[in-house]
Amino acid sequence: MKKEGFEFNFKRIFLFGLFIFIFVLLSFNFASAINISSCSQLQNISNNLSFNYTLTQNIDCSDTINWNSGAGFNPIGDLTNKFTGIFDGQGFTVNNLYINKTTNDYAGLFGCINNSIIKNFSLINTTISVERCIGSGHMSWSSTQYPWKVKFNNFNN
Repeated sequence: MKKEGFEFNFKRIFLFGLFIFIFVLLSFNFASAINISSCSQLQNISNNLSFNYTLTQNIDCSDTINWNSGAGFNPIGDLTNKFTGIFDGQGFTVNNLYINKTTNDYAGLFGCINNSIIKNFSLINTTISVERCIGSGHMSWSSTQYPWKVKFNNFNN
């Protein structure tokens, strides 16, 4: 009889502990995304390459032609520091992006990525100048040399 009482109390304690653990786990939103609503916020993705991001509106990047002494927007990620997060455009557009990388490879909105998801946005009226390794405007790659896993969904260029 004591054995049954012990099992009952053990189960009750275990279930209570499990409940607390699940409650604490659900209190943290690990998959929350950082909202992007401006071109400067888009550029700042380079400061946290492993986070998740979502566009909250169409973004006009026409001022990027004046950024970085004429070099324009710095692509997000490079060969050393790859973008490893999630970027969800939620159907919005990035307009008038300007990139001029005549002395640097890996030009596009995303310069270099790894194990990333990039989806649901369009680049409109984009200007990209680069010596080599230009992507479709969304990212650049050299897939034979650097075969990283990446997933692209539902974007237009």
